[in-house]
Amino acid sequence: MLDVIDLGYPEATCHLPLLNAECTVRCFTVGETTSLRTSNTFGVTLINNINETIYNCIQQKPDDLFDDYNKFRKVLPTKDRDALLYSILEASDELKQVIPMTCPNCSNTQELEVNLQDCFDAVLYDGEPGGILNEEEVYTFETPKVIINVTLKVPTLDRERRVLMAVKNIQAVDPLLLSSLYTIHKINFVDKRDNKDLGTIDANNFESLQIFLRRLKLKQLKDIDNHYVETLGRYGLSLKFSYVCNRCNQVNNDIPLDLIQFFFQAIV
Repeated sequence: MLDVIDLGYPEATCHLPLLNAECTVRCFTVGETTSLRTSNTFGVTLINNINETIYNCIQQKPDDLFDDYNKFRKVLPTKDRDALLYSILEASDELKQVIPMTCPNCSNTQELEVNLQDCFDAVLYDGEPGGILNEEEVYTFETPKVIINVTLKVPTLDRERRVLMAVKNIQAVDPLLLSSLYTIHKINFVDKRDNKDLGTIDANNFESLQIFLRRLKLKQLKDIDNHYVETLGRYGLSLKFSYVCNRCNQVNNDIPLDLIQFFFQAIV
């Protein structure tokens, strides 16, 4: 039967910068991109569909880290998904796209041809493969009455999925608060007067976690996020580019690219 002929697909090697492991991926097929493009899903369902499609493109897996989709979802850091998607786009010959960009100075929108190869940078975790999943960073700050210890970990696809499922009306959630929900592993409280342990909020107690984070000063939440970005958050793929606005001539430097958005631009 002609429909079962092994056509063979272009492949690319992907180094997962956080897991510190290599795998091989193939290009997207027309069927896969059409399914995603015409899907009426959004939120967690859309993210799940993207994750499953990316997983199906992996040809050679780092079997000591994951050998099925459930393990893949549990161990893959969200930023390593970007690395996989970049390599799949490379295999698909889709690293060049024309994307709309709005100038932050004059709000002019223009279409720009962007080549991801010219925007690419990465910081690699140099520990044992998968070791970053056990890494923790603790950020400590104080209020007049309480010492607060915030334990941070690298978020995985599974953590992302659980946050998206738990948070209601996620489009209305502040991006900074959402970022903290992904990265916070637990929060411990200690009484400053007698050093008594007042209790801990576990990362899976989404209701208590959101209530507490909403009670913080904005600077406190920013400081938690900045600590993560400067430590565990420094690893991974980075895609930034610069351009000159064709209306006001402002030079806009280091504009970050959203790889998921870029992907959907590629399959339209």
